Amino acid sequence: MHLFYRFHTVSKMVIAAIFFNLLVTISFAQESKYLGNEKNITHQELLQKASELDFSQTLFLEVYSDSKNTYYALKTSEIDSRYERIKLLERISLDQKIVNIGASPDTEFSLFLVNNHYGLTSEQIKSTMNTMMQEVKTEAKNTNATEQNLWLLENDKYSEKK
Repeated sequence: MHLFYRFHTVSKMVIAAIFFNLLVTISFAQESKYLGNEKNITHQELLQKASELDFSQTLFLEVYSDSKNTYYALKTSEIDSRYERIKLLERISLDQKIVNIGASPDTEFSLFLVNNHYGLTSEQIKSTMNTMMQEVKTEAKNTNATEQNLWLLENDKYSEKK
């Protein structure tokens, strides 16, 4: 009986080790699928590239692309009100493909990335963003200043008053 118990315990440990190794292997295999060969671009380099672009026709532009991701900048400083800036950042955060990598309502630019694995064109991403901006603008027009201020008091996670 003691021999059977020992064999059972060792079997469970071997199975657990195999399962753990398999899980780790799958995790790393999936991760390497998204890794590119370029050096990582820094936040400061993206901001520099954004500052060199012409945002006169649109507030959202592609800044840089590598084998992993395409990076975008939103000219946050040109959005009409704090309410609209916060609402837009909130709406973007709900999107499954556009990832915030340095967005703030208080900076000139907010930065985002989209993983190239999704196969989306810059035009598709810009269209999605333009739709979100238009929805936020329409919502702001249909909401009075008192309602906007109350919403900001509840939802402005960037505010220093919280």
